[in-house]
Amino acid sequence: MVQARFLADIMTEINGRNSGAKTSRAAELRFLRILSYVHDDFSLALLVDGYRSFNLVRYGGRIFGLRQTLGPVSLCDSESLRNIAPEDLVIGDSLSEVRARIDLIELGRVTPAGK
Repeated sequence: MVQARFLADIMTEINGRNSGAKTSRAAELRFLRILSYVHDDFSLALLVDGYRSFNLVRYGGRIFGLRQTLGPVSLCDSESLRNIAPEDLVIGDSLSEVRARIDLIELGRVTPAGK
């Protein structure tokens, strides 16, 4: 909660220095990425993309593919992650790896016509 408040304070200050202009989402994401690299203890989950009904989230140096129907998920709670079905959670080191594994999961869900 302290980290969220810290981010909100910084974003308010940035917006104030821009004469009330709104900060773009891209600028916010760049800022958060820089902050996560600068501060080692700053565990930050960033929604990177959506792919085939999965949210792709960067957290702790890994990429998490979370099925969108799961709703909010705590990535820092390993017990709750263990309770997610394997077809709803993919963890990898790169976006391309996670996307490829999601493709395999989704191809397995497709039933050929006539069966």
